[in-house]
Amino acid sequence: MTSLDKLLYLPPKIIQLIFSYVPFPVLEEFKDIPEIRPFVISQLYSSVLIKPPRSKDYQLKLEIPIGNRFNPHSIFTTAVWDVHELVAAISDSTQLQLLTPRKLLIHDINDIFELHRIAPEILQNSEISIYFIHLTRPELAIRELKQLPYTFDGLSWFSFFDELTYGSNREWFDNVKLLEIVSRLDLNKELFTIRDIFTQSEFSNLNSLDVGRITFADIEYIPRYLKKLDCVIDYKSTEHAYKRNFPWSLTSLEVVLEIDEESSFVFDLSYLDNLRNLKFSGWDKGDVILPANLKKYYNISMNLDQVNRDCPNVEELFCATKRESDTLSNFPSNLKVLTVYSYVFENITKTESGTVDLPPCLEKLTIRDNIPRRRDEFDFMLFSETYELNHLRELSILSVDLFEDIGKLPKSITSLTIVESKGINFSDIADLSHLEKLVIDEVPFDQFKFKLPSSLQYLKITNSGCQSFDITAESLRCLVLNRNNLLRLDNTTLKLPPSLIELDLSENSIQEIDKDFTFPTNLETLLLQRNNLTIIFNIPCGLKKLDFSINQMGQSSWYPMFPDTLEELNLSNNSFDSNFDFSILFLTNCPKLKKLDVSVHKSLAGFSFINNLNLNDFPKSLTHFYLANLGIKNVIGSFSEFGDLEELDMRGNYSVGIPDPTVDSLSLNYRGGFFGRRIKYLWITGGNLPVSTVETIRNNVHDDSKRWMKKKEKNDTKM
Repeated sequence: MTSLDKLLYLPPKIIQLIFSYVPFPVLEEFKDIPEIRPFVISQLYSSVLIKPPRSKDYQLKLEIPIGNRFNPHSIFTTAVWDVHELVAAISDSTQLQLLTPRKLLIHDINDIFELHRIAPEILQNSEISIYFIHLTRPELAIRELKQLPYTFDGLSWFSFFDELTYGSNREWFDNVKLLEIVSRLDLNKELFTIRDIFTQSEFSNLNSLDVGRITFADIEYIPRYLKKLDCVIDYKSTEHAYKRNFPWSLTSLEVVLEIDEESSFVFDLSYLDNLRNLKFSGWDKGDVILPANLKKYYNISMNLDQVNRDCPNVEELFCATKRESDTLSNFPSNLKVLTVYSYVFENITKTESGTVDLPPCLEKLTIRDNIPRRRDEFDFMLFSETYELNHLRELSILSVDLFEDIGKLPKSITSLTIVESKGINFSDIADLSHLEKLVIDEVPFDQFKFKLPSSLQYLKITNSGCQSFDITAESLRCLVLNRNNLLRLDNTTLKLPPSLIELDLSENSIQEIDKDFTFPTNLETLLLQRNNLTIIFNIPCGLKKLDFSINQMGQSSWYPMFPDTLEELNLSNNSFDSNFDFSILFLTNCPKLKKLDVSVHKSLAGFSFINNLNLNDFPKSLTHFYLANLGIKNVIGSFSEFGDLEELDMRGNYSVGIPDPTVDSLSLNYRGGFFGRRIKYLWITGGNLPVSTVETIRNNVHDDSKRWMKKKEKNDTKM
């Protein structure tokens, strides 16, 4: 029985729960596996952000991501679609039965009206949060919104409290779980007050509130069952500051105190027994009495002795500045996550070996520096071999130059980030037998030739000035070398491990690749954009994604042979000559090619032109085809020949001849029209087309794909 069979043997609810813990980029890689596709799709699109369609100023381009599985926290984990994409995805395929999102985040309330018109079942089955940003006539829109038969769970950037103008809020506020009052709203200058707002309803379901600017006196009117509160407390009066007015139910509190610098008083939060997360800023003259059960505490100016006294079991701290004191302090002993500015270490007790006394349970440590360069370096180290931090997994050292020697790095580290810092012995990295991810930025090297641990899978080195790299990590899968000084690639300037799957050599000013230089045979993704290359030799035979954009390929008389495994190819902005013959690229030898970009940026439009674009020069497997600003005058063939074409960008081709569907029977009847039946997005510059032609094309695209979105600005038309 395979591992997949064992997984599928579990109850569906358990399988779905398992996938809820899988990082977003990994889910993206799993979604085409038929056996688990329903579970993956359900998780991928459990939360959908509905945004208006891309504007005419959006520069379409083929972007090939790299290293996503090693950077799961940097990936936006909410799918971003427009209304018609969402409806089409749900209705077009029986494989997507589980796709109906559990959460909808909507930026334009007009999209709610559109969904209500074409697919009300989506609104009925989802939790809906609205961002009140794009409103032209709010009086009518808000009243119309309140007539719809749906419950709205989240109201963000909300400022419509005047019930005489916008209608009653009672029903809304009885159901709302999240309320964010628009940050620029000064309630003290409006006709309504905090008391007015929170007497409009019981707010019995409200869990999260961002109330903006209030006073100490306003706190007593905030709903009592609240779980999360963000607020800015005005400095005007501290008369009520001593009252215990925050809701006792709070689990998370973020407070900015705008208090006069000379004010000094005790801010008592000890009664908040349920509080787990506290972020406190804006005032450092007085004391804060902390609740005993606090787990996460953020304060720019922190009294560590007070933290140890009030909440000794705190697990996460952010500490930016130190309190002046003649005595040394300790970090809480149960601390797991610490973000600290380096000079705070001067006030921390030291171990017998003279290193900083760090908590033994620490799992993640981030060290920053926020002061100008100082004259004196620290006379102590951060780590030592005799004082092991066996639980430390993630270490980030960011712009820290006060350590002459940081000490021996803990062997338990799995992720290490070093940015513009010194005091690190890079030879010690070889001893980090658990290290999987290493990021080095703005650390100068003449050459990089350090032994790396066999466990390393992701390596990123940027802005180093280095001219040669000897990378020997045995298990390395992803290598990013951006903005270094690699002017030439040969077998002496760049040595790569055969295990590499993804390689990014962007923005290195590379002028030449030696004919004898070979890329790893297992390479699947190669990024070479923003260099000065005219040709690339020895492309790996299994390559799937290649970005060769913003180079000089068009100036060469030699062209590479692209492998038949290629799925995505970006050749945009390559200085192609006028009447460039795309047949010499032999792209038809790439039967798996899905995405192709040969466009030119709009700022360069007009420097070249193509009299005849022969569509027979391109593989019919394309789903995304970018041809913007090439000066195309005539298209030979029909885009309907690309049976799976979903997106086509023809903007900037002002003279292109497009068949008139009102008179050309071929364009109407031959395999779904000139642009094909599967088209989702069609971008054209329609200034020279008759209005009737544009409207007929628009209607055909709408009818065929059900993903049309009206967009016409000046000469640019998106369908």
